[in-house]
Amino acid sequence: MTATLRTFFLLLATLIATCFAPPADAATLQVPAQHATIQGAIGVAVAGDIVAVAPGNYFEQIDFLGKAITVVGTGGAAQTFLQPPVGVDATVVTFQSGETPSSVLTGFTIQNGRGSTMTQGLCGGGILCTNASPTITSNTITANGPTTPTTGIFGGGICCLNSNAVITDNRIHDNEGTWGAGLWIGPLSLPHVEGNQFLDNDAWRGGGIALESTDAVIHRNIFIGNHASFIGGSIGGGGGIYITGGAPTLTHNTFYDNSADDMGGAVFSQGSAVVVRNCIMWGNPALAASDFSSFDVAPVVTYSNIAGGWPGVGNINTDPLFVDAPNGDLNLSPGPPCIDSGDPLSPPDPDLTIADMGALPTGQFAPLFRRSDCNADGAANISDAIFTLNALFVAGSTAPICDEACDTNSDSVVNVADVVFQLAFLFQSGPAPAAPYPNCGMQTPTGPGWKDRPLPVPYRPDRRTMRPWRRPGLAPAGEIGPEAKTAAPPTPLAGRTP
Repeated sequence: MTATLRTFFLLLATLIATCFAPPADAATLQVPAQHATIQGAIGVAVAGDIVAVAPGNYFEQIDFLGKAITVVGTGGAAQTFLQPPVGVDATVVTFQSGETPSSVLTGFTIQNGRGSTMTQGLCGGGILCTNASPTITSNTITANGPTTPTTGIFGGGICCLNSNAVITDNRIHDNEGTWGAGLWIGPLSLPHVEGNQFLDNDAWRGGGIALESTDAVIHRNIFIGNHASFIGGSIGGGGGIYITGGAPTLTHNTFYDNSADDMGGAVFSQGSAVVVRNCIMWGNPALAASDFSSFDVAPVVTYSNIAGGWPGVGNINTDPLFVDAPNGDLNLSPGPPCIDSGDPLSPPDPDLTIADMGALPTGQFAPLFRRSDCNADGAANISDAIFTLNALFVAGSTAPICDEACDTNSDSVVNVADVVFQLAFLFQSGPAPAAPYPNCGMQTPTGPGWKDRPLPVPYRPDRRTMRPWRRPGLAPAGEIGPEAKTAAPPTPLAGRTP
């Protein structure tokens, strides 16, 4: 390649880096060091700013005000708690002004929210997304829902109405609701729901998720211990997911130990052209039609393991051999029946084998990759830089099989800086990529984009099945396990009062 072409590619990468970099005047606003409240910091923030919230307890409601900013709990969800002021029954976090995926909420425990009044009724105890499509990632959303069992709410944890929100890698547990205790997705909504854990949520319909007239894709999520308690004049259920209308797609989800007082311990579908592929539904009791129940419209179910069996190509009915299901380890033991038994036309697992059934591919802790070989063709060259640029900036482009392979500069983020690093290495005698390079090595569970991980703490085996209604957020600490929900928040930071 001539020097002119080498220079061209470097200038091209530099130009793209400049165009897509944050605004030069982007700032980090510290709470509480610089701003007393999170909302106060949001109020003065501009596009591209980061509102960095120190560990502690924050008693306030926040609204992103349509701003393309990141609000991050710097200590993560385990140390940063957000809930309404004492005595205020309302939504904790609101997106209602056309927010896009550039509006990011991450690193918080969102708790004790009671919802906002919408046309349908109360919506979104923890988070409300209406006419907005933010990014909600790496949060814990817990103990949200109505104050009494007679108060209905759509989405005790999260409510999506006319929203294409990105909802990934959250731990959503112990929320209450009428429809969708963990998450309700309503009409005109196509959110991206991936890599979440739905645990011990209670609703009349859809303990984990309720889908109403939506074609949403629900991908690689874990559902354990969710419950649907509705019994009444019309049929209902869906301990894990309740579906009515629309044509949603459920891919690579694992359902275990969910339950329903009516039908569909794992999934209940009525009047919906739902597609189920590469899923596991096992050990989800219900009063009738145990794990999966469907009415009015025939679902399309393929390459899934469903207790009791279900007609369809590639479906099986056999113990999935979880590693330790009673304690929440839903990884698959080596060997059949669910390993390499998914749809052969689905994207391969991270270890480049045929897709496994369920949310957790077996090879996830040991797939091999070569850093800078982003397109996985066995060589590191200019085609990998082009592949990375397409994946970053061209809608509909092929996604990388392994994100870490694209992280050429090894900074745990895949962005245009990796392209600049690779071009400099290839054509300007820049430094070589970090190991594994030039030989293959193991992918680590801390790499960029890593979603398919097991539960971060042992699951509580003492959770009650088909339990009576309880008010969220006020249960005794030992009621459903030692780390169930934050009944009383940790001691606030010095000088802060509710």
